[in-house]
Amino acid sequence: MLIKTCLPYPAGRGLTQLDVSQNQLMSVPSSALKNLHYLLILNLNHNRISQIHNRAFEGLDTLEILTIYENKLTFIEPDAFRGLDKKLKRLNLGGNDLTSVPQKALSMLDNLRKLELQENRIKTIKEGDFEGLENLDSLILAHNQLTEVPARVFFHLTLLNSLELEGNSISYIAKEAFEGLEENLQYLRLGDNNLHIIPSEALRPLHRLRHLDLRSNNISVISEDAFVGFGDSITFLNLQKNDIKVLPALVFENLNSLETLSIQNNKLTRIPEEVMEPIMDSLRVVDIMGK
Repeated sequence: MLIKTCLPYPAGRGLTQLDVSQNQLMSVPSSALKNLHYLLILNLNHNRISQIHNRAFEGLDTLEILTIYENKLTFIEPDAFRGLDKKLKRLNLGGNDLTSVPQKALSMLDNLRKLELQENRIKTIKEGDFEGLENLDSLILAHNQLTEVPARVFFHLTLLNSLELEGNSISYIAKEAFEGLEENLQYLRLGDNNLHIIPSEALRPLHRLRHLDLRSNNISVISEDAFVGFGDSITFLNLQKNDIKVLPALVFENLNSLETLSIQNNKLTRIPEEVMEPIMDSLRVVDIMGK
């Protein structure tokens, strides 16, 4: 009833933005929305929606941004987003109770550029979960319950530029985990996980990687060849809040584009001059304060 009073016939039909956040909606008000043929942005954040039924957004064929953050979502039917495939660019499903990636519902959104699945209860991701999302530029899976990144899980996301996996419990990353991302991935956030080593074999094919965040893991040892094969494109490296005790002499030798290095709050007692010498010419910001 709230939405119907906000959308008097026929004045509401020309709306381009609609914000019905922070209400008590239990479901998507499809009947009230279906004639908004010019709508570009729909905000359903902070409601109590627990499921999205098939064709819930039918009629909204111009919609570009749909955000359903902080609801109670546990299930999304396979045809939930039917009709949004032509224009939808950004979808925010964060802050819900999803336990898996709603692959069937998402697979039709082949023009989607940004997908936000942060702060759910997703425990596993698998190959095929992101099939159909070939134009995706940014994927946020932060603050879920992931423990591993399996092989080829992002294989279909060849245009992906930014991948956020921080705040999970990831302890294992398969060698082929980032297969398919070689040509375009530039930002990778793996902070606040449970990694004990730098996943060099998985990272090595990412020859365009610029920003690598490994803060707040349990990394205690870094091998001398940790950044060989992909380090020459990295401009930002965050290793703070780990358990690193020693830096091998040649560990930074391949980081010849590095501009920012954060390595504070580890267990280093000294950093030999030869460790820093290869990156002194490019380095602009370095933070080594702390333990």
